[in-house]
Amino acid sequence: MRAIVAEEFGGPRETEGCRKGRKASSLIYERENRRTFGYVARGVGRRGIAFICARESPEEPRLVPELKKAFGGPVVANELFTKETGEQVLAKGEADAVAYGTLFTC
Repeated sequence: MRAIVAEEFGGPRETEGCRKGRKASSLIYERENRRTFGYVARGVGRRGIAFICARESPEEPRLVPELKKAFGGPVVANELFTKETGEQVLAKGEADAVAYGTLFTC
């Protein structure tokens, strides 16, 4: 994945990877975040990547539904989901799967 992102953006291959973080305090950051991650999702979708696992909670603003559209393949949402919020995201078609970690490791 890092090599593909590096190829898309022309950066070094030994990057930390592409991560969607929670810094929603800035509207500029949010707009750039959407543009950047949408671009990457379209790029990896064209390459036939199996799926995207995006770290995003069910809280607004949400990016996973846009990534799913841009990617065109399966998307796994992951962060702070409960059984109920995970089921809601799946029922709305906003993600294809929800990953849980904390509920099972604590």
